[in-house]
Amino acid sequence: MAENKEIRPAELTEEVIDQIIFGMENQQADYLFDLKEGVLVHSNEAVVTEQTGSEERFVELPNWRPVDGFYLMERFVAFIKNPIYRQEMRDALNGGRGVFRRFKDVLKRYEPLERQWFTFKEREMRQVVWDWYAAVTDSVALSRLGEEPEETEELVLSDFLIQSGMGRWKDKIKESAIKAKNESVQEISVALKDYLLDTELNDCREDDHKEVLYAETPLGEFAGCILGAYVASQYSTVLDLRYIYVEPQFRGLGLSRLFIDRATEIAARNGVNQIVVELLGKTLFMQNDLEERGFREFGRRYSLNVEVEDSEPEPEPEPEPEPEN
Repeated sequence: MAENKEIRPAELTEEVIDQIIFGMENQQADYLFDLKEGVLVHSNEAVVTEQTGSEERFVELPNWRPVDGFYLMERFVAFIKNPIYRQEMRDALNGGRGVFRRFKDVLKRYEPLERQWFTFKEREMRQVVWDWYAAVTDSVALSRLGEEPEETEELVLSDFLIQSGMGRWKDKIKESAIKAKNESVQEISVALKDYLLDTELNDCREDDHKEVLYAETPLGEFAGCILGAYVASQYSTVLDLRYIYVEPQFRGLGLSRLFIDRATEIAARNGVNQIVVELLGKTLFMQNDLEERGFREFGRRYSLNVEVEDSEPEPEPEPEPEPEN
């Protein structure tokens, strides 16, 4: 602190931080912070002079303008992994006047995104307060109020309910299996796509020994699923995870990884010796996640587009000569 040695700064508790953030965002009144009492006071010179003869006890709050709130929203949008969410938020920010209202309207349509925003905003503004308090008190080692989550997405994932079986989503899960395979092979040749779809899309039959998990949002929406089949031999049992599908609006939140983790836990409880996952086409993005979880590559598939030669047409038989009369 500067010159006044008599004032001992108040402890920066969670409640005090919340007060300071309230004062920062309040555009209708000006506040000062009382370092001794740890409270906000209106920036009235008479009040300050009456309470103490030292103005150093009262300091200005961190400067927080509407444009700072806009920059915070921009940083949040850059942080979003889901492409659908990210584009909608960008459109809201780039629409001119009424940007704050449009931003809030988009958040209200997607509850997981709204939770993510509040967590992000709180963390960022608390950091501003910590930096400001360290500066005004000349503190070089302010203790934190506890560890902050490294990944906001973990808080979002906790909102999803993972269930075994098909539940009320039987038709939706069958449809998702088809979508998953179609998406994974959409950039390959027509012949290979037909082959994969015809030979491998028989995985939702009721009589098969399957493992099915699905995810629901807090509002009861279907968010995605994973389908696998148990393959038992004389000496071992393998869980073949064949389809992982996440609805587009929930992608980028880590649901695919969550499905893999839950399936692994179930496999361990059921005495499964091995888990197999085949990655095709666009699902190759999961390779790093699988390797981080201990999966190892054990083979590859290759295909060759064969140009079919046009066979020469057989010559038409010459017409037989008409018999002479």
